[in-house]
Amino acid sequence: DWLLPDNTVAGTLKGLRRILANGSLELSPFPAEHYRRDVHATTYRCRLRLSSGFAILSKNIHVHAALNIPWEIHVPDEYVMAGNAAVLRCVVPPHCADRVSSTDWFTDDQNNVPHHLGSKYQRLDDGSLYISGVSPRDRHNAFRCRVRDRITGTLYTSPYFGHVIVTEPKGGVRPRLAIEPRTRRIQAGHDVRLPCAAHAWPVPSY
Repeated sequence: DWLLPDNTVAGTLKGLRRILANGSLELSPFPAEHYRRDVHATTYRCRLRLSSGFAILSKNIHVHAALNIPWEIHVPDEYVMAGNAAVLRCVVPPHCADRVSSTDWFTDDQNNVPHHLGSKYQRLDDGSLYISGVSPRDRHNAFRCRVRDRITGTLYTSPYFGHVIVTEPKGGVRPRLAIEPRTRRIQAGHDVRLPCAAHAWPVPSY
């Protein structure tokens, strides 16, 4: 049989969950309105009873159902003083954030960034686009992002372009971090890039 987190037996729920004759647990396809957290976002364990009276428990099996509904993604404009670094973000719905497998950036003439625009542009490991040393010329560029759903493989492209709005400073401006610090998990032996970007005037040094 199958156990829930509170060690009660997971029974059959019509149209949602059933136990097959061979002992397997089957979760059926379901429309979004039938989503249940206690069924589709929970932990299951298999319990095998032996003729000797002993029982064997499997490891926890974590289930997280993915609702196959279209994503709405967008790129907000970024306001930055000339000479500073800009960070454009591809904003996805919060409940989809852990399903993004890759993020690509394109200009308004469909060129892939940073492959066609040089080292001034870097894609960070969280998918953001880092633009160093912004100048007034950058206000003519427009960017949009495309993400891939790692579960369904579907590609979603932001319908509108985000822009870098270059401003001219008026007096001194205290530094403000443009990238929020976060934990990164890196496999041993691999490189890690830790970006740092701040907005200030005069332009900060790193």
